[in-house]
Amino acid sequence: MRRFTFLVFFVIDPCASNPCTPPSVCTVSNGGFLCLCQDSQYGDFCENQFAFIDTPPQRFNDPSGTIVSPSYPNPSPDGILSYFFIVQIPEARVIEFSFDQFCTELMKDFLYFGTGNTPSVASFPEQDNVTFLNGGQTIKNGVRVCDDDVPPPITITGDSAWFRYDTDQTVMSQGFSFSYTTNPNDCDPNPCQNGGVCDDLIRNYSCICLPGFVGKDCDIGNLTLSSSSIKLAKCKITITRVFLCQ
Repeated sequence: MRRFTFLVFFVIDPCASNPCTPPSVCTVSNGGFLCLCQDSQYGDFCENQFAFIDTPPQRFNDPSGTIVSPSYPNPSPDGILSYFFIVQIPEARVIEFSFDQFCTELMKDFLYFGTGNTPSVASFPEQDNVTFLNGGQTIKNGVRVCDDDVPPPITITGDSAWFRYDTDQTVMSQGFSFSYTTNPNDCDPNPCQNGGVCDDLIRNYSCICLPGFVGKDCDIGNLTLSSSSIKLAKCKITITRVFLCQ
């Protein structure tokens, strides 16, 4: 009689018991499981919930200034945070933004921006006119550090722009700092001479000169007379004592 020995292996799915708090997703990882938290969840089993904190918008009306994330350069407090920044400069034609630092958690913290002063919050990020920035951190020797690179400058055409910063702060980061400036009115004071009318352009101007003057500032006289252009009129007095010239 022959005897046979069988080895039986049972594969246990670590996610079978649904250890993760809904709506998080359980995934097998290194013989165990990993919970992928959704939105405001955090914790090993995504069992904790961040409180959502929505703050009133900060408004900036000066021709130039600096905008920083909350608590910059220190990390912001815990919670799902949403911050609005609105820049509105009367009579501005162009507003330029330059980043000094940008350090946010990848795929978790987002800085949205667009033109105007009334962003449509409900349709983020599907709006065509909405752009977002994300990232800025690198892991070196197991430690998260901020990149030296920053986003390129942003140029907004118009007199207003808005920014919205969303962060869940599951990983602390410094956030961002950027400055802004507007295109000055190049027609104040009026550089056009001899009655010329100034047209304010973007970082430039144009003079509309009166007849007889040319040049960028209408500062060159262009009145020339030739013998062929001079004609002597013949005048006579009428019966009603009115001068009539031909």
